[in-house]
Amino acid sequence: LLSAFKKALSKAPEEQIYEMIKEEFTVEQKIHDILHLLLERSQVFLSHLFSQARGRVEIVVIFMAILELIRLREIVAIQRKLFGEIEILRNQDNILPNDHSS
Repeated sequence: LLSAFKKALSKAPEEQIYEMIKEEFTVEQKIHDILHLLLERSQVFLSHLFSQARGRVEIVVIFMAILELIRLREIVAIQRKLFGEIEILRNQDNILPNDHSS
C-alpha cells in the first residue's frame, strides 16, 4: 500500500498557488465514496482511486480513508502478484445479509 501511495504522490500534479477555490476533502466523504463505488463494482484498483484525485491532498485523504476502511474491516486490499495492482474489495465477512423476512 505504501509503495502505491508514494507512486501516486509522485505522479500527482503540483497544486497551483493561485488557485482561488480550494476543494475540501474529508476522510469521511472519501470513505462514503469508496463504499458507494464498491456497491456498483465488485472491486476497484487502488491506482484507479488515486488517478481520480485532483492533487496530492486528495490522494492523502483517499489513502487515509483506505486505511480506516481496512481497520474497520469494511474492505480488504489484495495484491495477487509481486508488483501487481492492488485491488480493493468489500470484506464479505463484514457484510450483513439483506434479510427482510422479519
